[in-house]
Amino acid sequence: MNLEARRDPVEASRQALSVIEAVPEDRRIKRVTLTARRVLEALPEQARTLPAARELRALTSA
Repeated sequence: MNLEARRDPVEASRQALSVIEAVPEDRRIKRVTLTARRVLEALPEQARTLPAARELRALTSA
């Protein structure tokens, strides 16, 4: 998914967001949130302000 984040940051952000939203908040283990953060880290700088990226950051920052 990290390679996809560089090639298609919009789609990678959406996919990562849909995966983390599919997991109930009380069941989001560290592995799930760490994987989502890796996607965020792989995004090009300008893509980090995309709505899906911002939402994903908010969901994984807790």
